[in-house]
Amino acid sequence: GVAPRRGPKEKCVNSVPRTPKSAICPSRTESASAGQDRRQGRLMTSRHVRTPIMAPLLLTVSVVIILFMRHGDSLKFWSRTAENASNTHRVLRLQRDVAEEKESLAESKEGRAQENPKEIRYVAFGTSSTWGSGVKGLDRETDVYPKLLSPNAANLSVRASGPGTPAMCLMSMSGGFGSDALYDVIIIEYHNRMLDKVDVAALYIFVDRLKKRFPDALMVFVRTWYIVGMVGYVDPAHGNWVGIQYWNRAAGSETPPFHSDQFAKKFLTSIENGFQWTWNESLQKRDENLSQVASSVGAEIIYLPRPENAVDFLSYLQYFAPDAHHLSIEGHKEIARRVAKIVDRVGIHQNPRLGSWDDAGYDFCLNWRRTGECPLKFQGAGVEIENWRPKNYALSFPFPTGGEIFFANPTNVPLDLYVDFMANGPLPSYYPLTEITVEYLNTEKGIMQLKPVYIDPGEYWEVHCTKPALIGTVPPGEYALHIRPVEPGKEYPFRVVGVNLAEPRIRFDTPEVHLVEPAECADVQQMQDTSAYLPRDQLTLSHYADPKTTSVKTHRSTDHAKVVAYVCNHVFTS
Repeated sequence: GVAPRRGPKEKCVNSVPRTPKSAICPSRTESASAGQDRRQGRLMTSRHVRTPIMAPLLLTVSVVIILFMRHGDSLKFWSRTAENASNTHRVLRLQRDVAEEKESLAESKEGRAQENPKEIRYVAFGTSSTWGSGVKGLDRETDVYPKLLSPNAANLSVRASGPGTPAMCLMSMSGGFGSDALYDVIIIEYHNRMLDKVDVAALYIFVDRLKKRFPDALMVFVRTWYIVGMVGYVDPAHGNWVGIQYWNRAAGSETPPFHSDQFAKKFLTSIENGFQWTWNESLQKRDENLSQVASSVGAEIIYLPRPENAVDFLSYLQYFAPDAHHLSIEGHKEIARRVAKIVDRVGIHQNPRLGSWDDAGYDFCLNWRRTGECPLKFQGAGVEIENWRPKNYALSFPFPTGGEIFFANPTNVPLDLYVDFMANGPLPSYYPLTEITVEYLNTEKGIMQLKPVYIDPGEYWEVHCTKPALIGTVPPGEYALHIRPVEPGKEYPFRVVGVNLAEPRIRFDTPEVHLVEPAECADVQQMQDTSAYLPRDQLTLSHYADPKTTSVKTHRSTDHAKVVAYVCNHVFTS
């Protein structure tokens, strides 16, 4: 039931709490002076760093860290980590009766701990479940499973995000270039993102970078599941699969909470009435993809208990939050117990190596969704840092004017530029289709621009999340990022929550980005999808769904055709 194990390991040691190195919240670093700005509105940066090879270049991290910066500003890479509060230094918080039944790492084999008192260093990457969403009153410093394993664990999970984030930003999330953060056990929780081919490809990139940076760490994948979206039935009238959440809140019926006796009675009555409850057919594919990625790096897999038949899920409600999607406190405890057993059985390396970022790949990422601290210069009528939900911030760009963000690539090598944006679904999205243009600010060579690209922030399933968009590769220099929503009538402005630079060799596809050539306008109505034949004045993005792979987009999917039709009719003609 697990991925192929790695080679023999040295004896496992016990966990002894100590004060951790600052792997979770790297300190701010003052940026270098910039000199006089040569163009009004340009980001002020230091002069470009130019050295013969990549390693000496990046050793000057105190200079490189001025990436994106204004003169005199300070910078915290991956600002999301600022939400992690100070450590409470509590011991492994499993319930006493469970701890007696299932040996915990913090209390097991006391004699072995005295022989070699070394703390096991944990880090976790994952989704909102690992982060601790869904449970009112849950303490993220004590109750989530990474902190149950060790109070000093680094929980680097990101809400409403997938494996693309750590694939793109592993160095920044791990403390940056100068960090010596070293981990014995790396926990990875992205099972619910293993249906999308883009997410699967990003996870392969991520674990490959992890293996190169932390070659001796024990990797443990977490196979989760959830009730909402996974349990449902096939509607005999229409033949489509209906999720249990839609059945529970169907028009004309009461919507009892999943954990209530009323819901249990309603569900059991449905079985008596002939409902055939099944797993979503995507569940098996998620399991397969996760196993394949884990096997590629010799990782272990632990499983959140789930029934063989979907109809039996009521006995497993204890593992889920009230939304029947995120983990409950008991769910976190169960995962902690299972990870602890794997670590106790397999063991950890006594003298783990720390690989080079030359091998693992460099990145420089900024994200202000959780802090509202955007260190980049920006401008535009109505462009502002918007606190659009408690503890959620974005740089908002209104229709139709938009605005600019200024940044720099101060290295001597080209880097890929990504923009983190908010997306939502199901269609139609309440965010507008948006045009992105990168302008190279160099008075010596003149002003140059990359071709405009268009970001479609709509998703075909019910979700509100952060997504990265690969805009293009930018050579060394200073830039203006022009962001212009082109679709009127949307409820919210286009929201940007981060800007990132990464080496092209760790690139992954972001199919929400569309390049539209004027030549495509001539044959746009030859696309096969019938909605592409709608009158031009009636064609809006409410008809859109995103292509999910590069091959789909390359072969001119109907979804891309709709974006092309909209841009040809409403953007190129304006």
